[in-house]
Amino acid sequence: MEDSQPEGAHPTGTPDARSFGARLRHARRDRAVSQEWLASGICSTSAISRWEAGQSVPDPEVIERLADRLGIHVSTLTGQGFASRLAESPEGFCEIIEAAFGEGSTEAGSHIARWVRLARRILEQADPWSPWDNLRGALTELALSPLTELTPAAVESVVLFEKILDLCDEPSLHTVEELADALMWTTDAPEEIRRRAIELCVLTLVLADMPVSARGVVERLQPPAVSLSTYWVLIHSGLEPPRTARIHPHRSARDRAILVLDHALREEEPARSAALHCLLAACEDDGLIRALIGRVP
Repeated sequence: MEDSQPEGAHPTGTPDARSFGARLRHARRDRAVSQEWLASGICSTSAISRWEAGQSVPDPEVIERLADRLGIHVSTLTGQGFASRLAESPEGFCEIIEAAFGEGSTEAGSHIARWVRLARRILEQADPWSPWDNLRGALTELALSPLTELTPAAVESVVLFEKILDLCDEPSLHTVEELADALMWTTDAPEEIRRRAIELCVLTLVLADMPVSARGVVERLQPPAVSLSTYWVLIHSGLEPPRTARIHPHRSARDRAILVLDHALREEEPARSAALHCLLAACEDDGLIRALIGRVP
């Protein structure tokens, strides 16, 4: 018996026909397989068509077999605790892991892995003082992705990315204020993105000779931690960062360059000049480091 419930039926443990049909259709299309392929050895192709149309629901045993063939958890099809857009095969999960740890490609087959990869690309490359290209295209793809609407963290990440790119295009008091205002309500966005956004606000204001405003951004937002670069530029502007802000242990390439700069500034001549010259050569694409070195008396 292929069908167990008519349209509209929803007893305990049995999915609603329309919802089940939408999840089944999305999962099948997401894996680019035909109804005939999915039905083979399990049921008729016409049954798949009826279920996807929301006309009825298969028996639980059939749902288990469909989920197994699609390579997803049965709860994904029944809708118990899973969104169908988040369904992944084991291969897709591997791509997510690779994306999270910096490997893989934005051309990955997994939609979630591609989303993560695009987000990380914007996070790592968007910078007012270093070259970057086509990040607006990546932002547009994230904004239009069906995955983005599934959680506030994704929506708010895209909001922050848009404000970050605005600042990168035109570093100014206005774009800093726009980003800082967005940070006030995007509290569900990942802390790493928020920390990077705060860093860009602070660095932009310090280079504009507005260190008091830069410190004010950190005081206003009260982040649990700031980057080493954020902390260092405030200290070297003659201002103590707010006591609530500790230095986050993660070190970006810029953070490491700042550490080298800090060490060089403690040296006597001619060792200082030699160290600064080497740092300039190593950071030739980082306008922020060049600007900080240019301020050395």
